[in-house]
Amino acid sequence: MKYLKENPGLSLWIDGSDLARAYMYYRCVKKNFDYLTQHFEIYGVNYYIRILKKMQDDDTASIFDVKDVIASSQTISSTEQIRHEKLYNCIIFKLRNK
Repeated sequence: MKYLKENPGLSLWIDGSDLARAYMYYRCVKKNFDYLTQHFEIYGVNYYIRILKKMQDDDTASIFDVKDVIASSQTISSTEQIRHEKLYNCIIFKLRNK
């Protein structure tokens, strides 16, 4: 929080290097959602790296979801339910304007 207060307009990104870490980060955000959203706007992002990970894990991963190619952020909500294979690659924290 101190970093974001000292650098207005910047964001903090947490990048899950694999599904286990992505799941852990997502669960931490969900478990602490009420507290975190008092201070931060929280977004999830999927981007092209998911395709590369699929190809490393599975040689037959020639078909992919076009949503995995376009890097767009989505606000994370308290009621959101995501299948593990669609977890966000990154979670972004922006300081909430008070």
